[in-house]
Amino acid sequence: MCTGIETALIAASLAMGAIGAVGSGMSQKQAADYNAAEMERAAKVEEIRAQQAVEQAQGEQVAFDRKSARELGAQRALMAASGLSMGSGTLLDIGTDTAREMAIDRQNIGYGGQLNAWGHVNQGESLRNQASLTRSAGQNAYTAGLINAGGSLLGAAGTVYGGFGSSAAGSSSKLGKLGAKSGFSGSFGRKS
Repeated sequence: MCTGIETALIAASLAMGAIGAVGSGMSQKQAADYNAAEMERAAKVEEIRAQQAVEQAQGEQVAFDRKSARELGAQRALMAASGLSMGSGTLLDIGTDTAREMAIDRQNIGYGGQLNAWGHVNQGESLRNQASLTRSAGQNAYTAGLINAGGSLLGAAGTVYGGFGSSAAGSSSKLGKLGAKSGFSGSFGRKS
C-alpha cells in the first residue's frame, strides 16, 4: 500500500518521464529537420554542378572546334603543298575521314558532359529523397515521444489511482476488522 507521499513521488517521476519523452521526440525532430535542410542545400549544389557540367562540355566543344579547324587547315595545306589534287582519291578520303573522326570526338565531348550532368542530377534527386525520409523519421520520432508521454501520464494516473485505491481499500478492510471486534457489521449501528 502506498502512502500519499509515495504515490505523489511515483506520479511525479512518471510525469517527468512524459516530459522527457516529449523533449526527446522534439530534439530528434529538430535534428532530422536540420539534416533534411542540409540535404536540400546539397541537392541544389548538385543542380548547379549539373548545369556547370553541360556548360563546361559546351566550352570544350568550342575549343575542340577551333583546334579541329586548325588541324584540318594544316592537313589541307600539306596536301596542297604536295601538288596532288585534293578533290578526288586518297587525299579526299583522308580529309573526309579526319573530319568524320573530329565530329565523333566533338559528340563524345558533349556526351561526356551530359553523363556528368546526369550524375549530378541523380545525386540531387537522391539527396531530396533522403531529406524527405529524414523529415518523416523526425516526425515519427516526435509522434512516438508524444505517445510515450501519453503512456507515462496514463501510467501515472493508474499509479495514483491504485495508490489511493489500495489505501482506501486497506482502510475499509481495517474498519471491517475493527467493526467485527466491536460487533459493528457496517449496518449503521445494528448488530447482526
